[in-house]
Amino acid sequence: MNSAQNQIYVNILPQQAFKNLSLEEESFKFNPQASTQKSNNKRKSRTTALPSMLARDEPFPMDENEVSKKLSSHFGLLRDIKENERLIRVELDRTTSYLQLYEDYKKQRKSVIKKCKTTVGIRT
Repeated sequence: MNSAQNQIYVNILPQQAFKNLSLEEESFKFNPQASTQKSNNKRKSRTTALPSMLARDEPFPMDENEVSKKLSSHFGLLRDIKENERLIRVELDRTTSYLQLYEDYKKQRKSVIKKCKTTVGIRT
């Protein structure tokens, strides 16, 4: 099978998907039978619960503006984390290059001191 056959295209807004997921999770939290069923039955009930959630015509208790605010704050945090990681990486690279320059300086200094000692030893 190629990957095109495995893909499912659904025309749904991210806010609507978030609402559906939260409602699905709530339904499993309050279902006492789901905890006593076997794992296979749990998988079956989860796959069959999603279409039933999508088929509901009831209004959702979440406000779309609230969901969009939560999503924007979440993705803002992710963006900030990535930016901080990038800055840390830059600082680490800079520090590593400074350490390498210092090591090179120490090697050159040692070689200059050895040359001075050998030239002074030859003159005496």
